[in-house]
Amino acid sequence: MECRMCGYEFDPKEVKDDCDESSCCGCEECNYVVCPNCGYSNSLDYDVEEFKFIVDIKKLIKEKLKA
Repeated sequence: MECRMCGYEFDPKEVKDDCDESSCCGCEECNYVVCPNCGYSNSLDYDVEEFKFIVDIKKLIKEKLKA
């Protein structure tokens, strides 16, 4: 899986196996996988609206950093 926030590639099964039940981890109950690189909670269900929102935020941040 590729994190929708930072682009880091990881195996969601490994993250799920490390679950300590303190946060969403990809368990069947929550259906999220936390990126081990940035901590973003990625939905296992691809959501086009969520992805577009993240792309827009990343674009805005890059524009602000250039200014």
